[in-house]
Amino acid sequence: MKAIGPYLYERGENDIKYVRRRIPAALRLAYPNKTHITRSLGTSDRREAKARSHAELARIDAEFAQARERLDLSRASLAAKRISTLSDGQL
Repeated sequence: MKAIGPYLYERGENDIKYVRRRIPAALRLAYPNKTHITRSLGTSDRREAKARSHAELARIDAEFAQARERLDLSRASLAAKRISTLSDGQL
């Protein structure tokens, strides 16, 4: 992959443009065995790729927000289970 801008890369013999975003450390549990998200922009034109990259980055950010909510909910449900197993003396 050849970097051509922030989050923007090209690869292949047709120089198809891709957006690549690192998964934040706090969300790695939601994406096992992955460190980055890479999405094709479906074009080899640099101007069109820059325009499309903004929309794709917004989609990835929305996906990260959903994953963050899911992780927060799963942690909250585990905390409730732990509290319910405590004895009166421990509370």
